[in-house]
Amino acid sequence: MFLNIKTRASLGLVLVGLIWGYAFVVMKNQLDSFSVFELLFWRFLIAFFVLVLCSGLLRFFDTNDKKIWKDGLIAGLLLFVGYVFQTFGLKYTSIVNSGIITVFYVVFTPLIAFYLDKKNVSKKSFFACFLAFFGLFFVLAEGLNFDSLFSNKGDFLTLGCAVAYAGHIIYIAKKSKLYNVFKFTSIQMCAICVFSFFSAFLFDGKLSVPEVSDWSSLIFLGVVVSAITFVLQVWAQRILSSSSSAILLTLEAPFAIFFGMVLLGDIMLPQKWIGVGIVTISIIMVLLEEFKIDKKMCKNE
Repeated sequence: MFLNIKTRASLGLVLVGLIWGYAFVVMKNQLDSFSVFELLFWRFLIAFFVLVLCSGLLRFFDTNDKKIWKDGLIAGLLLFVGYVFQTFGLKYTSIVNSGIITVFYVVFTPLIAFYLDKKNVSKKSFFACFLAFFGLFFVLAEGLNFDSLFSNKGDFLTLGCAVAYAGHIIYIAKKSKLYNVFKFTSIQMCAICVFSFFSAFLFDGKLSVPEVSDWSSLIFLGVVVSAITFVLQVWAQRILSSSSSAILLTLEAPFAIFFGMVLLGDIMLPQKWIGVGIVTISIIMVLLEEFKIDKKMCKNE
């Protein structure tokens, strides 16, 4: 029996969440061999070449549409900022904390949309945002001590990543339907690669060539975690509502927690489980509100 296109898109985003969750482990391990900017450069250089080959080398460089380049570079810059914050954060915090804080982009997305587009945000969404930060207190504050909240700079940096990701999601939602998936994603990968290249020389003074033992992880990060998942994400977001896409992509967090505990021995104290539960409830509240908006928009069309 064949699955309908919406079911396939949903399963595709579950797979994206699984891969991104596991990617936290690979990234954490690779930070022992590379600086943040070196790791991002090699990862997205591989992703860029894979996507260009898939979209057709000549067709890609033949693109005369300045608009796709402008929109792709802006989207790439937002994604680059998000990855820089997340990867620097991952150097100093656990995979569990990084996974939980990263999905705060779901909380930030309606708030940023409200600020930029003057879209109405319901009282329930504002309450859900407050609840999410209350839950985050349980996750981050050691022994429920306010003084320890964001005492780990990795947690604070990762929160910056969530803001950048929210901006990227809003921008992609507006632009993804206008362009070829491979071309638009390729330009974003190219942008991250270029920004990482110059940042590596500016901040690190060098760009190291990977050892033979590092290439398997870099190829996995470039081909699977970056190229395949981003194309899958953009394709699925054309089919599913924004709220459905968001709720499936937040599976990244539980997968990250699972892999962090099983593969790296991260510990989840009862206090953190309470925090994760509160954050999960708040995210579901936000997404239910988004789902109501999607339904109203469908009825009006």
